[in-house]
Amino acid sequence: MPVTIRRQGMRFAEVLTQAIEDNDFYQAGVVGFLEALNHYAPEKGVSFEEFSSLAVRRAIIKEILGLIGDPGVNDA
Repeated sequence: MPVTIRRQGMRFAEVLTQAIEDNDFYQAGVVGFLEALNHYAPEKGVSFEEFSSLAVRRAIIKEILGLIGDPGVNDA
């Protein structure tokens, strides 16, 4: 069991390290920001800064889940 945990941890580290080097997270964040621009509704009482911050984080997390092979990543 510990070998499997270590192997999985190392796999995630390799994938995420490569993604950081390739600017994948930055690109995902830009996509999230652009989505925020298209979907922002000021009448809902949330500032654009808050709304876009959540959209950027959501896009980056979705990118991470896609990189590590999370099968539920396309459900959102």
